[in-house]
Amino acid sequence: MSLTASMWTSVSGLLAHGEKMNVVGNNISNVNTVGFKGQRMDFEDFVYQYVGTAAGVGQVGRGTNIGIVMNDFQQGSFETTTGATDIAITGNGFFKVKPKYNNESYYTRAGNFTFDREGYLVDPHGYVLQGWAIDRNAANQTTATRSNSGIIGSGTPVDIQLDTFTCPPRHTTNLTLPINLEKTSQASESDKSTDATDPFFALLKNWDASQNPPIGKDMYAHSTTIEVYDEGGILHKLSVYFDRVADEHGGQDIAGYTPSSSYWEFIVTMDPSEDVRDFTSEYDPSGRAGTNPNVPDKLKGLLGSGTITFDSSGNMKDMSFFVPQTDASDGSWWTGAPGSEVVDLSSWVPAPISSNGYPMIAPNFSGTAGQQLAYGPADGSATDYTKPNVNATDRLIAINMGLKNLSSEWHYETTSTPPPVLPTNAAATTDAYGNPLDASGNPIDIGGPLWEASTLATTPYPPLQRKNSDGELITLYYVTADSSAATTPPYYTTDASVLTNADLTATTIPVMDPNPSSMLEPDGPTLPSGAQLPTAADILNSTGSIRGLGNFGEPQPTTTTNYGNSSYEHNGKVQDGYTYGDLRYVNVSTNGVLSATYSNGVSLELFQITLHDFPSLQNLRREGGNLFTETRESGVPSTGAAGTGTFGTTHGYSLEQSNVDLSREFVNMITTQRGFQANSKTITTVDTMLETVIGMKR
Repeated sequence: MSLTASMWTSVSGLLAHGEKMNVVGNNISNVNTVGFKGQRMDFEDFVYQYVGTAAGVGQVGRGTNIGIVMNDFQQGSFETTTGATDIAITGNGFFKVKPKYNNESYYTRAGNFTFDREGYLVDPHGYVLQGWAIDRNAANQTTATRSNSGIIGSGTPVDIQLDTFTCPPRHTTNLTLPINLEKTSQASESDKSTDATDPFFALLKNWDASQNPPIGKDMYAHSTTIEVYDEGGILHKLSVYFDRVADEHGGQDIAGYTPSSSYWEFIVTMDPSEDVRDFTSEYDPSGRAGTNPNVPDKLKGLLGSGTITFDSSGNMKDMSFFVPQTDASDGSWWTGAPGSEVVDLSSWVPAPISSNGYPMIAPNFSGTAGQQLAYGPADGSATDYTKPNVNATDRLIAINMGLKNLSSEWHYETTSTPPPVLPTNAAATTDAYGNPLDASGNPIDIGGPLWEASTLATTPYPPLQRKNSDGELITLYYVTADSSAATTPPYYTTDASVLTNADLTATTIPVMDPNPSSMLEPDGPTLPSGAQLPTAADILNSTGSIRGLGNFGEPQPTTTTNYGNSSYEHNGKVQDGYTYGDLRYVNVSTNGVLSATYSNGVSLELFQITLHDFPSLQNLRREGGNLFTETRESGVPSTGAAGTGTFGTTHGYSLEQSNVDLSREFVNMITTQRGFQANSKTITTVDTMLETVIGMKR
């Protein structure tokens, strides 16, 4: 009986070693399989039987059993290929693939993908690789503006598919113009255009598109041209002209002019022959109006006008920018009889600020109704000056001259301000901005204890100066209500021309109430929706020095400068529009981004491959075909981008090879063979012993 048990003990060894030889053979057979992960078999001892011994009860083993089959997920070596869509993962992670029109999910390390006839990126089974779609409008954003998770795409992972092998054109929406403007000791040397009334608009007023060229070479100090594209991929050219603004030159007497600073004006223009804007109607939802070009011949091509202020070191410290805005009553930004029209500065307003902090122009190359204005109503009613024209979305062009606006609005100051003059009976204590507080530390009302009531009936309050959050002074003018002002709380405005409430109209800057806290807004009141902006005629004229961004301007790495004795272009002039193009090739980056390069030279990021990892790799189920599936024991996979967290990086033109080590497998084969042989020897030995037992009967 015990000899028979010994035979079956050896049989278990034969069976176990036979199965191990299967594992070794499978590893060897897949030594050249892409992304294959090898296995190993570990044995464990089998059941034990109690037997009697002189010392008591003992245990005798009854063979071996298969303990576990372990998966080896060590990374395999890389093979360089000629296929851009051959992708290898260095480190942790699996690709996820799904059958078309099926919600099943498989995971693989084999990155031999190709595009099928429908443009899907598939594995050899036709299963589609999964990834995040990337917004083409965000494709050229800098890394700093993207998600900290490293995920450039958005939404949930989708099938990676090139739905078209062409690149549709894109309207230019952003351009950067890094210029150096010469720095001369005599400002008048580079001040070619002058205007005694509007010194900061001399270039604008000298433009005459009925002449060729529209502005003579002796009227500006420097010019530059950049090519841009419209929505149909048609090429256009924008020209920017620069000129110095000098005090006491050409009759220009500029209040607040600081000799240590350098002031420049500039205009942004397009080819007058391509100006098809129609300002007869701000917006017509039906699209019937606003389709006939009506800009006067002399003024065609004018898109914007602004100023730049440099400090003594030649660095940009401030700028302004204005665009034409029509009056709904006449639909124009010019005045004068036909043939002798001139720019109407009262219809030029501060340009809208883009989401990335730069002023915007509205070239409207196609002449489409409702897109000729930088500001526009969304519903055909009153103009909304709080945001860019929604009807011209993706048709406006933001211009980066080197100073980014950190606020959503401009911050203008129209006059130079003398030292503060506070009432003689003002409290000695002040707030953080230098404004008076009473003995309890509360703000002192403008109307109240600061003036004698007997003077109110005949004398308006004197101008008051308050400091804003920049520490700068704002001059406020009293507004009388009527002849019985003694009984009416005083109100103040930044507009000195407004003397009574009767003079306040919808087009004036809103008055400030008596509460001093309302005067601490940066550089003045916040304009409500629909309010008229201060115009170029109000701000950029001979009455004072200019301001546009103030402390809200952030210098950019690529910027306009004021160095040396010559003007030139810095490196970095760029715009983001392009024309139509055909697909040339694709590429996969280390962070899993699939990009396509087209015949127009544009490279677009289209998808970002998703990677997945599991809490328990050993419990993944092998499905054959280099595929794994999730099980309850493997846990739910985590998802992330290549190169982030614990995920490895991806490499195109590479394939991960099998991680099977042939030398190791041959050793395992030999030891397995010897084990099998030894077990078979045990069986033959037991057989001989049984034969001896049987022979004892004879």
